[in-house]
Amino acid sequence: MFIIFMCCFLGCSQENSRSTVARLRMDSYKFALAPEDVVMLYLIDKDRAQQRSIIIDDSTYEMKLNYGNWDFVVLAWSGEDKINGNLKCGKVSQKLESEEVSIDIQVSTSGCNQDYFSPSALRNGLGTLPINFYNCSDISNISYPGQNCDDSLRGRAGHYRLRIPEFNTIPTTLLSSLSFKNVSSLISSCFSAGPAPASLTSTDLKVPYGSGMFRFPVVVESFYDSSCTIPQAEYIFPQGLVQNSLKPNQTTFQGNSASGDIYLATSDCLLNELMTGLVGRSGEWIDMLGPRCSRYEDGVFIGSAFSGLQIGGMGGDPFQEDCPTGYAISSIQYSPYGPYTSQLSFACRSVTDYSSITYSYSNYGLNSSGLQKSLDCPSPKFMRRFDLSLADTYVAEMSGVFECR
Repeated sequence: MFIIFMCCFLGCSQENSRSTVARLRMDSYKFALAPEDVVMLYLIDKDRAQQRSIIIDDSTYEMKLNYGNWDFVVLAWSGEDKINGNLKCGKVSQKLESEEVSIDIQVSTSGCNQDYFSPSALRNGLGTLPINFYNCSDISNISYPGQNCDDSLRGRAGHYRLRIPEFNTIPTTLLSSLSFKNVSSLISSCFSAGPAPASLTSTDLKVPYGSGMFRFPVVVESFYDSSCTIPQAEYIFPQGLVQNSLKPNQTTFQGNSASGDIYLATSDCLLNELMTGLVGRSGEWIDMLGPRCSRYEDGVFIGSAFSGLQIGGMGGDPFQEDCPTGYAISSIQYSPYGPYTSQLSFACRSVTDYSSITYSYSNYGLNSSGLQKSLDCPSPKFMRRFDLSLADTYVAEMSGVFECR
């Protein structure tokens, strides 16, 4: 049982702005939950459509709560290893309308077996199913749960962890735009994908998957290394894992009878790779764009080039252009047309002789004034990643954010 003692005081004499002051004495719940349990408390103001989350420790919290209808939700993970332990859930609805309120919340594993926390397909009768991550270079053709993105569709990352952010009171309508950067969070252990060519990363993580009733913001972080210290990408799910992330073209979700499958796509080349070409679709403008990556270690290219994630729509005609053997991209030139990228080319240089340069043009668009902007790697470095976004169903004007190695 999780007990919230509320010492409530009238904060204002105006009827429309009455509030209570809730003093949360967190030591009270230790009778039911083990001292090492990790606990997150959610306060949901249903009248004003606002939500707040708090990581609970042994402190005493004091906050002002409005009179009205509230949901109080407790999530607890048993064990000392962050949020990798067994999940327990509890929820109670309460109307705050008096000066003293005591709220009792029953917290248990079976408490998670409710539509409020997760769809029925992602529960096993006792609680929620564990999460699987799949990393792909293209998620548009994922057709069934548990599908590996192997061989040429294998993605560019293989190490993951889950972050559950703490956040101040915000309107639930704004959850879809939050980044949750630089906030306190509960963070899982680091998980690594199995050997190639499979893309599966199985975990023992059990969390609510979210629902229309309970918004459960989470962040999936991918890394280059097995200790999760070198970040690669971040996927923000402001409504819960079963909803689209802030970059829906880079994530998709499917549940099966054994797990919740989260499919993630990454667009940059890995730390041991160089960008050696571009792939996408083009017509009058650049409809879709992505990198071609080649493994490069100790001054030697290993294997063939492969395509990374392509961002954009399905208009225009497909193209794929690679640098000559032994060359990699050193700069990208482009022209904007309104909010779009209309013209594009890239320069390749030899990895052994930086003065040797060749140009390969992937598209001419509507802009007749020539290439106006460029992303240039300093000598003797080569392109590894660049940031892209969508404008309608086209590639937006390039942000100018890029990285060389």
